[in-house]
Amino acid sequence: MRAPWLLLEALALYAALPLAFDQLIVRGYRRLLFPGLWVLATVAALVLRSDPNFDAASLWSLHVDPGFARLLVARTVVGIGVVAVLSRRLAPDTFLLLPRTRPGLWLLIAAFYPLLSVLPQGVFWRVFFVHRYAPLLGHHGAMFVAGTAAFAFAHVIFRNGLALVLTALGGALFLHTYLSTGSMLVSSLEHAVYGVAAFTFGVGRSLYLGSARA
Repeated sequence: MRAPWLLLEALALYAALPLAFDQLIVRGYRRLLFPGLWVLATVAALVLRSDPNFDAASLWSLHVDPGFARLLVARTVVGIGVVAVLSRRLAPDTFLLLPRTRPGLWLLIAAFYPLLSVLPQGVFWRVFFVHRYAPLLGHHGAMFVAGTAAFAFAHVIFRNGLALVLTALGGALFLHTYLSTGSMLVSSLEHAVYGVAAFTFGVGRSLYLGSARA
């Protein structure tokens, strides 16, 4: 595809579509969120599969350069500490509320959030975005900025600034991991760890559709 068409497609998928979802939610179609997310991921996966230049073998690999693995582990430990501190400061009333008061729900979120939410996000906002728009953005600075912005803007549906800030920071980390490793699995595991930490410590409330928009 030529650059102007790629740009229009990217704007439609990563700018107009989140705004359309926001309006559907306003009209009471909240339950379409997860099915819609999976439809996007499925279509993206089919497009990638039909592309002879796309190599899916590396997506599920856990092989990571030892130097980057050490960076990733250290960064994640520090990042979880930051999530805990932010939660304590920004949401003191809900700090550790979920595991303390509803441990069953907390365990369900920890088990199913990576499968129901993280995995399709990884397909659509990292794998598809990077492969599809590399001819337009390259694989470095412009790709990193655009991919981070696209991921954060998808969370406009939560209608609060904290959600946009958190997802911009998280999106930058997850995209950096994907660009560095080529593994959707590794970047999705990182995404899942941060997501579960956010819900555990309480700041994840800003990323829960009902309470965030309330």
